[in-house]
Amino acid sequence: MSETLEQREASGAADGISFEVAVSLLPEGDYVHTFLGFIGADWKREKVIDALLASPDIRPTGPMAQAMGHGLAIKHPDRDSVLFVATTRRTDEPA
Repeated sequence: MSETLEQREASGAADGISFEVAVSLLPEGDYVHTFLGFIGADWKREKVIDALLASPDIRPTGPMAQAMGHGLAIKHPDRDSVLFVATTRRTDEPA
């Protein structure tokens, strides 16, 4: 069972990019593009939001992923790997 947002904040696990900011960075629409390794896929928006909430840490990505429009990095919900999530703007620069 994943933690609630309140539990994450209370435990101090909300370092990096907050859940609210991460959700605000997602592109509009029913699907959000992701990368796992070298494989890209469109995920349902609700599934991406669930993965963001379940992730113990939401981080900005490095320059290459940023340049490809994928500004968020989280732990994949079902694998021991990083999932890169598309964003509407770079997360390594001030808003």
